[in-house]
Amino acid sequence: MMKNYSLEIIDGLICSVICNITIFLGAAIGPIIGIYISGAVFGIYLLWRVIRYDSIKPFLVFLVSVALFTVIGFVLSLFIPVFYFLFTIFHSHCGEPNAGDGLGVLISLYFHADVCIAISIIGAIKIMIKNRIASKKQME
Repeated sequence: MMKNYSLEIIDGLICSVICNITIFLGAAIGPIIGIYISGAVFGIYLLWRVIRYDSIKPFLVFLVSVALFTVIGFVLSLFIPVFYFLFTIFHSHCGEPNAGDGLGVLISLYFHADVCIAISIIGAIKIMIKNRIASKKQME
């Protein structure tokens, strides 16, 4: 029997929207501090979402949907000037963003990917430990 994973996919969509928002917001606020703060905010939110999973299949559906929707959102944001809009809000006195600011977006994207990978590993370890404890109790 096939289980419906629509809630996990919607949860992944919401998490990917927050990821894309924090990627561009962190890069638009400031070079390093904004990237770290936005990565920490996304990491805390993702950890809060990951901790609730007890089974590996919904967890994997969630992770795949987060990755897929984040990539789709990032590619779409290249055609819509999201970063330009946010940069002009925070740095109206500087004029237009330059190549260094675009590099800040890429650094923010890589940092968010590292945070996502680390929290995914934490979530997988949590599920494996819980399943191991449950199997030990079942054997007794």
